[in-house]
Amino acid sequence: MDNTIKRSAYHESGHAVMGFFVGYNINRIEVASTGDGVTEIDYAEDLLLCTALLNLSEPELINSLPSQTKQNIPVTADKLIYVLTGGPIAEALFIQGFDFVGQLEIELSGPDLIRCESIDSFLAHYLPEHPINSLEGMLKKASEILKLNIFKRTIDSLADNLLQSGDLKLDKNRIESIITCTGFKAYIDSFFK
Repeated sequence: MDNTIKRSAYHESGHAVMGFFVGYNINRIEVASTGDGVTEIDYAEDLLLCTALLNLSEPELINSLPSQTKQNIPVTADKLIYVLTGGPIAEALFIQGFDFVGQLEIELSGPDLIRCESIDSFLAHYLPEHPINSLEGMLKKASEILKLNIFKRTIDSLADNLLQSGDLKLDKNRIESIITCTGFKAYIDSFFK
């Protein structure tokens, strides 16, 4: 199988695992024969705020949110950054090895980079206490999280199942089955009890 497709499978699996980690559900994961991929996330009660944060070029979305929803901006923004960075980090770990020690070379680019930088810049202006360019610190934290065995096992399993699926697609039921079989669902559920 083409290495580009394998990289994309790990990339999308990283987004999915971090999505579950921060409390979201994953509706589907798909990789095209070109290597492009998509992870469809159900943001549940964070949907309005996530939509606004992912579309900061349209400030009316943030401005029109109820004040109670705006109070959740810092937490929801951090969750989104973890989800967005999960893909590039999982891809880097696939390339360099999950047991890699040292400075991990993460290629945060394209839409993931643009959205992360946009959210980080917004937070620096919106919250006086938010450090400018905090993205590097979040990348390091997310890298350490994804190196944990339970995360590695789940990313591997999602990517392997995606690559073996024939059509390079996993639906919500298959994804949930995989995260249950790896023990990841029980691990995450223990955080939210």
